[in-house]
Amino acid sequence: MSTRALRAAKRQAMKTDDDESPSKRLKVDNAPTSPCPSLASDTVTPSKSHQTFGSVVDEDVSELEAERQAIMAQNSAYLEQLGLQDVKAKLQIVSGPIAKKMTAVKGLPPRKRSTPYASDEPPRRSGRLSGAKPSGFYIDSETASSIQFMGPDGIVDNVKSSGMITQEREPRSTREIPEVLTLESTNTTDKHGAAFLESLRKLSTEAGDSAPVSESVMAFATKISRLSIDAHETIARVVPERVYSCVFHPSGSKLLVTAGDKQGNVGFWNVDAGDEEENVHLYNPHSSVVAALQYAPGDNTKMYSWSYDGTVRCMDVVKQEFTRMFAISEDAHGWMQHGFISEGCPNTMYACTSEGKVMCVDLRQCGPGKTATSQWMLQAHQKKCNTVHPCPSAPHLLATGGLDGAVKVWDVRQTPKDATPIKTFADRRSVNSAFFNATGTHLLSVTMNNTICLYEESSWAKGGEDTGSHSKVLHHDNQTGRWLATLHGVWNPREPHAFLVGSMQQPRCMEVYSTDGGGRRIGVLRGDLLASVCSRNCWHPNLDVVCGANSSGKLHIFK
Repeated sequence: MSTRALRAAKRQAMKTDDDESPSKRLKVDNAPTSPCPSLASDTVTPSKSHQTFGSVVDEDVSELEAERQAIMAQNSAYLEQLGLQDVKAKLQIVSGPIAKKMTAVKGLPPRKRSTPYASDEPPRRSGRLSGAKPSGFYIDSETASSIQFMGPDGIVDNVKSSGMITQEREPRSTREIPEVLTLESTNTTDKHGAAFLESLRKLSTEAGDSAPVSESVMAFATKISRLSIDAHETIARVVPERVYSCVFHPSGSKLLVTAGDKQGNVGFWNVDAGDEEENVHLYNPHSSVVAALQYAPGDNTKMYSWSYDGTVRCMDVVKQEFTRMFAISEDAHGWMQHGFISEGCPNTMYACTSEGKVMCVDLRQCGPGKTATSQWMLQAHQKKCNTVHPCPSAPHLLATGGLDGAVKVWDVRQTPKDATPIKTFADRRSVNSAFFNATGTHLLSVTMNNTICLYEESSWAKGGEDTGSHSKVLHHDNQTGRWLATLHGVWNPREPHAFLVGSMQQPRCMEVYSTDGGGRRIGVLRGDLLASVCSRNCWHPNLDVVCGANSSGKLHIFK
């Protein structure tokens, strides 16, 4: 019988005494009647039909239910006398409805076993926990100097005669270790040991003789360390889907950043706008991934966008329109993977496709009412060409990176029929991006082989095939998986030695490297508000500001 049933039976037995002895009730002067039965009376005796603070208990309910209703009525009347009912109602209005408790694990519930385990054997129990002695020989106690064995007949004195130990324990080593030890390998021959020591000596010497970081780089690293993202105003969701490209407006008076996403949306974020203004504006000029964005060199009123839908569009702020400048047929060339306008030759535009083709277009022949065709086209890669980038300081040089794991440097002054790369850097896996720095002295590539490769100008000036020795190879985790955009490395336009790349590290961050000193990491951009991987990033061309874009459409501004 439950505790509540026992209490009900006890109260039923005392009902007669309670009716005949009203003096047992405790009365408190100048105070409302307490709803607690232990303070108001020794017992609360429900009847089949009685009046309780203006409420009548139904005769058909059980005695226990009648008692419960009577106590609830007393509590309600007591709260009304204290004036707490109004306070309770006001609190419910302020706090709103109580949220449902979230489950600990989202998704499907744990799978339940339909039938229990069926076994004829008795359940196993621990003999050690139950205090049972082992049936055979066992170790009763062990110290540093002795071991005591126990058997069915008690302590075993002669362990060897009992058959428990068949071989003697090896004695402790008596070797005396000298004060100075020579490096002699114990698992290889003297020849291989000497070769290893020589390679170790060279490696240590190279690490000690690495070029020091210059004062200018140290000053730049100090600026990077001061960039922060500790304000909510520096984070916004600019586009609804995964970001594939982002770019800053070159203006130094207002902070404006643009992003392109997976569904062809282009979003503009006015970072300096107040809360009372609409700071994000969204457009949909494309029907597929916006792979690249670039403001026209020398004309900040125009912004070009390259998309997987096979079109290149120009957003003209003056005309307030997106104009289709160039288009390709997907059946003939595949989708448009990436593109760029030469900074050294602003009228020349390059585009690459999913079939490994690279084409050159004259922008003066593009626009409404014009039939734009490529000036030349070459088969740069056997598979998809991920990026194409003309050298800013030498417009005749073109860098491409492809799915075939190759980074190629081209001289576009050659005719397309005879065009061959002046240098090919081979890798084992896909090349995410390959870009020149602002001065054209270095070429940066990020690969799915978990490497960041830095090539100096001298490495491609010699021409020929890659001999397998890169200028500098940095190991970096680039495995973003299926649901994140691949990592791209971007150069700082004002500091040609510095480049930025996203990171898979925890806590989330973005990493800044410098070519000075052989590709050292000189800064890490992180903050409490940065909680995701920023795969596509960009530098402001005139300010010390960095933007990181993630795969949910959010942009993070470090300033």
